[in-house]
Amino acid sequence: MVRIATGFLALLLCLVSAACQNGSGGSAGTITVPPPVPALAGIKTPPPLEEAPAIKFEKGECALVLWSKSQPPRRVFAALNNPNRATIRIEGKKIDLLQTDQEGEPAFGFSPRAVYEGGGLKLRIDLIFDVRDNLNAGVLAEAGTIELVNEQGWSSLTPVGGILACNG
Repeated sequence: MVRIATGFLALLLCLVSAACQNGSGGSAGTITVPPPVPALAGIKTPPPLEEAPAIKFEKGECALVLWSKSQPPRRVFAALNNPNRATIRIEGKKIDLLQTDQEGEPAFGFSPRAVYEGGGLKLRIDLIFDVRDNLNAGVLAEAGTIELVNEQGWSSLTPVGGILACNG
């Protein structure tokens, strides 16, 4: 019985082992580990979002400010409406973005799903707006994500939350 179980185990290992396929060498029960995959040259994922510059908004303007859900939270996105434009900071550089697409029911000029582009980057926000009675001219962005995509198509995802507020 032990001999049958050992033979079955050897056959099973042989079936999943590259060494037993197409007579490529090795003996029954030998597992050949493939060589490591070489590093993908030239692939650069987007760097993390850094603390975005503070923004000032004039009377009649609204702003959407998002903080990372990391510890400690960082202000990683700041946008103004009319026209919708945003500011982020990456590798110490301030990057201005213009809104190029939006989807969903807007609140104070901002949609819960929007795309901003500039500086060779595409930034997508996907937020859950929470309208509360105790906020006169604003909305909470209780949860959401920022997806940052570089020119090569590589992306990073940052969980966020924030507030949409208007000045008068």
